[in-house]
Amino acid sequence: MQRLLVLVLVSLVVGACSSIPKEPVLNSKPISATGNISQYWVSQDDQADNYYNRAQLRVMSQKHVYVIVSYLIDSNGNVYEVTIEETNHKGLFDELVVESLQKRKFIPAKTNPFRQPVYNLSRLDFGME
Repeated sequence: MQRLLVLVLVSLVVGACSSIPKEPVLNSKPISATGNISQYWVSQDDQADNYYNRAQLRVMSQKHVYVIVSYLIDSNGNVYEVTIEETNHKGLFDELVVESLQKRKFIPAKTNPFRQPVYNLSRLDFGME
């Protein structure tokens, strides 16, 4: 029982140490990078672990869904301030998009040695074209 308690406490401490800070780290004032994100930041994990629920799969099999989302990449490459700006299927993909972006980690591009924080606007597409 004591081993289990120690294991739980250790995992909580390790999990807390590896979590993303609540506030973004900003080395300078963020700029808009819409359309030029690759000049500033590169996604470390291009393949997101997205699992679609039945409702999402059903909609994607019947029509094309898009979500336009804005977000901030801070000086550490973490994502903050995720906002759904527009979608053609309100609500169904919002949580998936927000969670996926919040898990994503970016590394600075070679052209961004000072880790310039940026705001970005992206269009994400799901389902049929």
